[in-house]
Amino acid sequence: MFEYTVKEDKAKIDSIIRQYLTFADEASLEDLSIFVSLDTTPLTILGLSSQGTVVATGDEALTFAPQLRQWTNIRELYFGKYSGARRGFVVGLREDGTVVSTDQNLFRLGDWGNIERIATGEDLIIGILSDGRVRATGNNDYGQCNVASWTDVVRIYPGKTCVVGLRADGTLLVSGRNHYNQHEAEEWTDIREVYITYGVSGAEYIYGLRGDGTLLRTDPGGSRVILTDLLVPTTCISRVFG
Repeated sequence: MFEYTVKEDKAKIDSIIRQYLTFADEASLEDLSIFVSLDTTPLTILGLSSQGTVVATGDEALTFAPQLRQWTNIRELYFGKYSGARRGFVVGLREDGTVVSTDQNLFRLGDWGNIERIATGEDLIIGILSDGRVRATGNNDYGQCNVASWTDVVRIYPGKTCVVGLRADGTLLVSGRNHYNQHEAEEWTDIREVYITYGVSGAEYIYGLRGDGTLLRTDPGGSRVILTDLLVPTTCISRVFG
C-alpha cells in the first residue's frame, strides 16, 4: 500500500515537519491534515488545508511544490510509487470528483469525473466512480488497467502486476497478470477484506477474508484455505499481510 495518512500523533508529526521546512508562512499546522510518504524516498510531507489547498515540505518539496500550489478544492491526497524506483508521485481528488496528479505524462486524467475514491499502485492510478464503475490509467503491461467493464465496486487493491476490485456483494474482480493464479480469486464469495503479498520468489498472492472468519489465498496450484474462524481485527491482518 502506497498511501499513508498520519493524523493520530499530531505532536510527533509536527516535530518531523519542523526538522525540514516549515508550513508556517503558508498555513497553520492546526488547519492541516498531514500526509507522509513513508514508502518513497526522498521523504515528502504534504498538508491539506480545510480550504482544499495543498502545501509541501520535505526533501522532494522543490519537485512537487510548484504544481501543488496550483491545486484547489482538494478533498483527499494520495501517494503513489514508480516501479523500480523509490521516488513517487502525488494524486489529488477534488470535491467535484475530478483528479489531478503531479505526473501529467504517465497518467491521463483529463476526462475523469464523478470519482469517489482513489487507489494507487506502482505506476498506476485507479478511481472508483460514484456508481461503482472503475477507471484506471498508467502502466498496463499486464492488463492492470483493463477495468472498464467492472461494476458495483466499493474497494480497490492494486498489486504489482494485478488489480483486485471488491464488489458490494462480496465477490472479487481481478485484472492483470494471472501467472500465479491470481484470477482464481474471482470465484470467491462473501469477501470482506483483501490483502496482496509477495513471496521470496516474487510470487504475488491474493488473500481474502470472508465474513465467517475464513482466510483464503490464491496459489499456483489453486485457491486454498489458510485459516478458519479467524476472529482477530482486520487491522491486525493488515499488519501481517499488508
